[in-house]
Amino acid sequence: MAKSAITPNNVHPFPAIRPGFKLVPARIGRGEQKQIVYVECPLWCTEDHVDNFQYDLGDITHYSDMSGVTVPTMTSDYDRATWSARIASDPTASEPGLRAAHILVDDETPDEARLTPEMAEELADELVGFAAAIRHAARTARLHNASQSVPQQRGEAV
Repeated sequence: MAKSAITPNNVHPFPAIRPGFKLVPARIGRGEQKQIVYVECPLWCTEDHVDNFQYDLGDITHYSDMSGVTVPTMTSDYDRATWSARIASDPTASEPGLRAAHILVDDETPDEARLTPEMAEELADELVGFAAAIRHAARTARLHNASQSVPQQRGEAV
């Protein structure tokens, strides 16, 4: 009797998922040739790799939830600026920095900033200082307006 091609010695179970990752479904393919495969995905990734399908496995990019800030203006109903940030990783990018988890900062223009974790922490420190300066300017303007009996502006509490 011939020995079975599958024996305990040559069975290769699926490798363990690396720490910090989960196994998730992803839809890949073109036209009617789409299929579901399972890929390792960082725990921080919230991208739906099924709904946001890609043509090839190499096109899958990982993204976290986005956080952001919008700058309104009292002279228009339209916001003046929007910044958003999220973690990103492109596992098959040719540039090592893009393969690594990094912070993507976007301002709704075609250009986006890609920051190392260290660069992102430096930017965050600067933004904390900028926020304090804006708060100080707001208090100063409010006190000035109160002393001059200036009418309330759009967006200000009465």
